[in-house]
Amino acid sequence: MLCLQAGLCYGIQYSPTWLGYSQYDPQGYAKCCAYLATAHPAIYAIEVMNEINNQSITAGQYATLFNATVAAVHAANPNMKVIGMDTQGQYVVDLIRQCPGADGVSYHPYGLKDYVPENTYEWQWRTYSGWIAELRKVSKLPLFETERNCDSGASANQSAVWNARRLMLSLQLNVEHSFIYTFEGKDTAQSVVDMNAKPEPTYSVVQRLTPIIKGLKGTTYTANLVSYQTGFDLTHFQSCTLDVSGGETVVGVWFGNRAVYKDGTAPPAQICTLNFHQQHTHVAGQSYILDLVTGTKTHIYESNEVHPTGAPYWTSGGVANIPVSERVLLIVTP
Repeated sequence: MLCLQAGLCYGIQYSPTWLGYSQYDPQGYAKCCAYLATAHPAIYAIEVMNEINNQSITAGQYATLFNATVAAVHAANPNMKVIGMDTQGQYVVDLIRQCPGADGVSYHPYGLKDYVPENTYEWQWRTYSGWIAELRKVSKLPLFETERNCDSGASANQSAVWNARRLMLSLQLNVEHSFIYTFEGKDTAQSVVDMNAKPEPTYSVVQRLTPIIKGLKGTTYTANLVSYQTGFDLTHFQSCTLDVSGGETVVGVWFGNRAVYKDGTAPPAQICTLNFHQQHTHVAGQSYILDLVTGTKTHIYESNEVHPTGAPYWTSGGVANIPVSERVLLIVTP
């Protein structure tokens, strides 16, 4: 996905004035995008500018620029996606109505600087699920989260936990595209690899998750607590279910709506038995639990198998001995 900025950051210098061009040049910008739409087969979509709320441009000017770009790009390459409207809150909603030819809506659902991935700052919308629900209400277009990550200054571990939880929410809500900002950088909280290309913990989270979720879709089903230990944090228990008809079911569970703890300070996991919807009967001997952050993989024993004390196993009511914590656990049932 190619994001084409329009000159200087925090300005509308689309063309260098010393060459005699107008600073605000929708047709010139549109022609450039039309050229790029046929320039390289790797380009899937073109995003019209970045964070226009931080640019010296009005909503009306942006709509004119965007609509001119859509017309030029689609004329050059009808298969090229043109996305945009990347500002915040109500401004995104308003621009959706002013840009009818868009192929997708882009936005940057960063947090509230509270280290809670279930929250986001989209002005009047302060929860991630509430923001996505609003976008779905006003548009049927695919969603492009072209930037999102933990707050700058967090630890690498906090970033990994934050991204694991936010990714599960986006998958449950069937968000079509979600880009981590940034792939390579010096801020351990907002990079996937460091400046020497060494993977950060978030990199491993994505690598573990990707092959498991292939082909799965988010559902409205939630996991049900059958039983739980004394003091279990019922208030913050969260779950999501991903499945494909006749195939695999993946259930994510964690304690959400609270800040991600710094390294080594999170309280111990709390034990419960869960029941959850499945499209099929699980294949005996192949179910397991995966900690997305640590990579620990634990076999789920069948009810008739001899198993170690405290190990997870199938019961008539679900799966027993699931250790829920702030980190995402995936219950995978092929």
